[in-house]
Amino acid sequence: MKLIISGHHTDTGDALKVYVDEHLQKLEKYFDSEIEPKVFFEKDHNMFKAEILIHDPKGKHVDFFAKCENADIHGAFDSALHKLEHQLRKYHDKVKHSFKKKMRAHEKELDMALSPSFEE
Repeated sequence: MKLIISGHHTDTGDALKVYVDEHLQKLEKYFDSEIEPKVFFEKDHNMFKAEILIHDPKGKHVDFFAKCENADIHGAFDSALHKLEHQLRKYHDKVKHSFKKKMRAHEKELDMALSPSFEE
């Protein structure tokens, strides 16, 4: 996983990079190939904003984006990660359901084509 982290008015030190990398590892199960997440942190007055963007590496033109705000930088990231994981789970289930539906229709066509007709 190639991780890109940037920040505006905040320090994205090594500890934060390790924290983000460890938590983003669990999103790799939703993708077949390597992902390149972009994480952006911003401090606005006394609140931290975290934005996570993941582009589908297979070129399906699907982007997953989540943005959250919290008083703690880790809390903002965790909330955005939770939102992003929900989006990924929903998309994954939708694709899986669509694939199963197509397979059932194809199997039904095969059964009808292969079944013997009793015309006499």
